[in-house]
Amino acid sequence: MKRQLNYILMQTVLWGGWICEYIWFLKHQFQMRFDLWVFVAYLFLLYLCVVRKLGNNNNRRYEIYMELWGRLTAVNVVWYLFVGAKTVHFAGILLVLWKLILLSTIQCITFAGVFQIYKKIMEHFQITTACVITRADTLEAAKEKIRVHDSVFLEDLPSDERNELLKFCYYMDRQVYCNTKLSDIMIRGSGLTQYHDSPVFFCNHFGLELSKRAVKRCFDLVFSVLCLLTLSPLLLVIAICIKCEDGGSVIYRQTRCTRDMKKFEIYKFRSMIADAEKIKGPQLATEHDKRLTHVGRFLRNTKLDELPQLVNILKGDMSFVGPRPERPEFIAKAVEDIPEFVLRTKVKAGLTGYAQVMGNYNTSFLDKLKWDLMYIENYSLFLDLKIILMTAIAIFAKDNHEDFSKWDML
Repeated sequence: MKRQLNYILMQTVLWGGWICEYIWFLKHQFQMRFDLWVFVAYLFLLYLCVVRKLGNNNNRRYEIYMELWGRLTAVNVVWYLFVGAKTVHFAGILLVLWKLILLSTIQCITFAGVFQIYKKIMEHFQITTACVITRADTLEAAKEKIRVHDSVFLEDLPSDERNELLKFCYYMDRQVYCNTKLSDIMIRGSGLTQYHDSPVFFCNHFGLELSKRAVKRCFDLVFSVLCLLTLSPLLLVIAICIKCEDGGSVIYRQTRCTRDMKKFEIYKFRSMIADAEKIKGPQLATEHDKRLTHVGRFLRNTKLDELPQLVNILKGDMSFVGPRPERPEFIAKAVEDIPEFVLRTKVKAGLTGYAQVMGNYNTSFLDKLKWDLMYIENYSLFLDLKIILMTAIAIFAKDNHEDFSKWDML
């Protein structure tokens, strides 16, 4: 009971804060009078666009905040276009846009603060017990665990057993987490229709449509040119530093695979000693690889060694966002254990990708494949922008996951 009361209290504080911020901006920033019906329409729009589940409940905290900020900005822009656009001249559009972004930022900060307070309060009132169910557990033993615990994690179980336990968790009203199977991810991006009087899923797994590829390519062309022009002084400084350290080549070329397993030469700033693979041949780099030079170690830690791939993007070998390109040797090795690994080559390789921002340095090939398929099945230009922002933040932020599962409003 205390949990529900605290939840209602925090929801009230959050919505109260958002409403006060809206009214203050309405009066002091946009010089508009309060109108009850306009206010009701704004709340309704806020409900439709924001009061929904944001991404996955256990995504990184900054990803949740970023998606919330994007939705709040969309709500505020749409609201202003219909309500206040007639009150501003073209010369004032940038100022109005700045105010709308500022309003969305303050609303997002309010959510972050309220959530942290809610989390601290709930730590004193709620004791959550969790259990893990593995293949070693019998069906009856698994059900007994579910009866006495609040949260359940189902490991990689056989499909029939997992389905039965999922239904039992649903019946017992338990919070449940499942290891994903490739088929789960493939069907996640499917549509819902009906066959006679039965609901059915339909899947169109053809990679990206021509129109989406065209938009993606235009985005890549424009922003690769802008980035190359903007970062040209930095690229020159890095090249000089690499050359001064050991006199070797500045750019390192390596064969990688992109869409449809097409091979291309990827460009990177050389971060290892010359002929690093001469003795042992191709091998994955490790976090504390002794083959790294002093400048190369800094470039690896800051991801600056990847900047020459802007040229690959300009040439059309790669995209800004997509599955990271792997070497043919590593793909062949991965396919021996995971034949579906080639499915990630249904789109162009990317400078960054979902697996990079959601995984770790040593993420397994199977988990990389799952994240990459998740990206392919749910592609949108907004998702690309989101991953690019997440990449910029992840370079400086530590791995940080936050549980948002308690917030039904999201």
